[in-house]
Amino acid sequence: MKTVRFLFSAGKQATLLAFLMLLSLAGCEGEFERGLPPQHGNPPSPPTVVDVVNLNGAAIINFQAPAVDDVVAVTATYTINNVERVVRASIFNNHLLVEGFGRAGEHTVFLRTVDASRNESAPVAVTVNPLVPPVITIYESLYVRPTFGGIFVTWENKLRNNIIIHVSIQDEFGEWQVLQSFFSSEQEGRGTVRGLPDDPREFRIQVRDRWDNFSEPFYVTETPFFEQRILPTRFHEINPRLAGVNGGIEGDTGDWSTAMRVQTMWLTPGDDNTQWHSNDVGSSPEDQDWFVSFGLGQTVELSRFRIWQRRGGSNQFTFAHNNLRRFSLYGAMEITAEMRAQGGRYGWTHLVDVVSHRPAGPYTIFQVPLTQEDRDFAAGGEEIEMPPGTPPIRFIRIFLAETWGGGRTYQISDIQFWGKILD
Repeated sequence: MKTVRFLFSAGKQATLLAFLMLLSLAGCEGEFERGLPPQHGNPPSPPTVVDVVNLNGAAIINFQAPAVDDVVAVTATYTINNVERVVRASIFNNHLLVEGFGRAGEHTVFLRTVDASRNESAPVAVTVNPLVPPVITIYESLYVRPTFGGIFVTWENKLRNNIIIHVSIQDEFGEWQVLQSFFSSEQEGRGTVRGLPDDPREFRIQVRDRWDNFSEPFYVTETPFFEQRILPTRFHEINPRLAGVNGGIEGDTGDWSTAMRVQTMWLTPGDDNTQWHSNDVGSSPEDQDWFVSFGLGQTVELSRFRIWQRRGGSNQFTFAHNNLRRFSLYGAMEITAEMRAQGGRYGWTHLVDVVSHRPAGPYTIFQVPLTQEDRDFAAGGEEIEMPPGTPPIRFIRIFLAETWGGGRTYQISDIQFWGKILD
């Protein structure tokens, strides 16, 4: 047999390649569908409903798909708030979760079988009876009390649904305007509205879910407690000469401070690149009290404070590293010679113990990945409200107990205080 060889010059090869590219582009004009083309137009048989398990605002539909080789999925179609929802499940799962129902009682869901040629079966109507939806159970758990500069709201979200709590007040025209919204999936949710005068005011609170179901409005009238921001203009290191040695109280053992000066806590608000942090004391005895102290420069009845952890550019330090997990706040009106000599807690008044809160869940040795809720919480700072009867103070001492990273080096990015200035 004679073999014929086709030899092309470089120029002819380029011409041929261009021609083939034009043909390819011409063939791509117009609409086309991705994936394998349909093989036939015969719809499959519908699925068989095995049973229904009703949940709060949802239902699980167990089904059996037809025994046909090219069946690939079963879909459920239903309507919530005039929006059609479609849920798709593989035939290997044998169940579908339909959720987002804003009321308990009967709802109709339509099941269909889908084959590899994208043919759908005739619909099968299924009646589901979801239980009381989360927006209602959460609404029924709402608790509101007055607090400094506003109100404190708590709720129970046992199923950890993603919900929004809207807090509204009336404007000068009597129209309700959302003052603050809390996005949460915590089981024990909480939110605080601040910045309001100490006058009686009516609040409206509503629970909303991601399907735009709303609870009934919850109305309450409360009078916020008076408070003011304690500006740091008069804050001071107790003895600047010793601030880099032992925290500023000469002779007071244990008040070690700083690779950075104590004033860094209040002089660089919002700057995550600067923070006060201690020396590494990993070799120190475990029962040693470690603390950092500073003066307020005025007599204050504290109502609350907010503390920021170091986060890092990509949140690599958030709820980790040297950030405080457990600490205690102490106060004093003066620092006497005997207090300097005795050191530690001697002469100081205990104000509050703090275990840092993390929205993703309680602390464990195996840390779960950060959630967006964690990141938002850390960015806003953690707020600690002082207990009733907190006495007036002029000096602060923070006893450092545990970090999120488990080490013996501590850091605070920023700290701010609120209350009532007495002089």
